[in-house]
Amino acid sequence: MSARTVATDVCVIGAGAAGLTLARELAGSKLAVCVLESGDRLAAPVPDPLYHVHSSALVVAQDSRVRAFGGTTTVWSGRWKHFDEIDLEPRDWVAGSGWPITFAALQPYRARADAAAGIAPATPVKSWFRSDALVPTVFATQPAARRDWGAGYADAPNVGLHLGAHVLRIERRGTKVQRIHVRDARGDWTIEPRVAVVAAGGIENARLLLLSELGNPHDQVGRYYMDHPKLKLGVVETYDPLERSAWDASGEDAPSYLGFRLADAVQREHRVLNSHVLFQPLFERDLVRRVVRRARLPASCRLLSVRNYLEQQPEPDNRVRLHDELDPLGLRKAAVHWTLGELDRRTMVVFHEVLRRELQRARIGELDSPLLRGGNFDEVGDASHHMGTTRMGSDPRSSVVDAHCRVHDVDNLFMAGSSVFPTSGYANPTATIAALAIRLADHLKELL
Repeated sequence: MSARTVATDVCVIGAGAAGLTLARELAGSKLAVCVLESGDRLAAPVPDPLYHVHSSALVVAQDSRVRAFGGTTTVWSGRWKHFDEIDLEPRDWVAGSGWPITFAALQPYRARADAAAGIAPATPVKSWFRSDALVPTVFATQPAARRDWGAGYADAPNVGLHLGAHVLRIERRGTKVQRIHVRDARGDWTIEPRVAVVAAGGIENARLLLLSELGNPHDQVGRYYMDHPKLKLGVVETYDPLERSAWDASGEDAPSYLGFRLADAVQREHRVLNSHVLFQPLFERDLVRRVVRRARLPASCRLLSVRNYLEQQPEPDNRVRLHDELDPLGLRKAAVHWTLGELDRRTMVVFHEVLRRELQRARIGELDSPLLRGGNFDEVGDASHHMGTTRMGSDPRSSVVDAHCRVHDVDNLFMAGSSVFPTSGYANPTATIAALAIRLADHLKELL
């Protein structure tokens, strides 16, 4: 064995939310762990030629991919929400839905993820109207001082960190990963792991498998790409002024946010997805007056902007492929095709119809929305939540990893992060990423 070959029990590729959670959970164990991160302590500048992605149809934001120790936790807002129970259930109107693990089975890992992230129980936020059709949903926020998971990482004797370490490919022999080829400032070297875990993000996870020609006998790697399409669409004008306490978050450092989602029964009745909306006060329609108002917020308002966040149906043609253009390392760049489907669009129309009806029923106000006049979506943006490209499932013909996140046809290769999500829900993915990473760490300790 040469000096440029490292043997280890577990090699974790990527030091974002998934990779650092794994490293933390494996710290102090009997296992030797090696963590590879292509970035450094400071995030690479944007645009980053190593992370440039081609996109067609809807645009994937270039600044949504962060190459740094800590990954996107170095730039995120800290919003924290676990998936709802319906998100993991098979839904006969949502093709490709149903997780191979249950909501109840994940609960202990959700609690551990909350504790590790310093998430206190969400501060109750009083709902400003009651409805059986629209369910209040509360988002917590990780305290600002803890949001950069790289800055808060504590070294451990059994965990070796390698920054600026670019993984070129994963080499397989038979049914096992044999070695991982790495390049850093000193040159090329290899790692020989007992187990490899790819935790490089929803796009890079698929790209690395495609570059390495792994896990793809049924052409499933990269398919089912999902995000949370978001847009401001619609304005609520209330009959009476709303006090600012109706929308103000509780606490400046770690606020709770109140949104509304369609009740499970409504989703089943209309056969739509589990999307949600948040409301943002508009003190003035006129832009100049709105700017003036910022200096001194009034105690109440009558205008609320509707912020829409969509769950997407898993669609196999929304996918990550390899582009012909090469990055500075000589590797093919990622190309993402991402668009909205009929069910995605119909869900928002139904949502706005229900929202209008419920606001009127509760004598709150009126919703003015282009969707209620036959209008269409306009200026949809991504939420930087890249999901689904190495999806979890029991059938290798329609998934990439099994219920333990192991690549179906590679005995010692696992995937971590939101790329394993079979469905996207509407919640920010970080809480579920952390819960699944803790679950995977427990599995690896038993396995090895």
